[in-house]
Amino acid sequence: MKKLYSSIFIIDFLLIFFIFIQQELSAVEEYRYDSKGKRDPFIPLITSEVTTSMVLQSVETIDDIKFEGVIFDPLGKSFAVLNGEVVKEGDKVSNIEIVKIYNHAITLKIYDKSYTIDLIKERGETVER
Repeated sequence: MKKLYSSIFIIDFLLIFFIFIQQELSAVEEYRYDSKGKRDPFIPLITSEVTTSMVLQSVETIDDIKFEGVIFDPLGKSFAVLNGEVVKEGDKVSNIEIVKIYNHAITLKIYDKSYTIDLIKERGETVER
């Protein structure tokens, strides 16, 4: 008889425990970040996904390129921003190949013709290398 009461007590305890845990877990609210129209800081800017840029595919001449910024890494993992798109050394988009990214410049090829573009300050002056 003692074994029966012990078994019933353990089963009741476990049942109450699982009901309590289930209520606690269902009470947790899911939080959604409201970016208010800005970029979500929890989404990485640079990912390993390969994307095709429609903006860079339409480039025909060097005049179509706007060099907007650079993230320079002396170890060779540098990135540049061209026409609003992030590119890295070795990237080939349509007729453009990113040859080399420097601290304040980029070398690229458009239809196998090589160009080096210096980064421009806001006032229109070139940044010294």
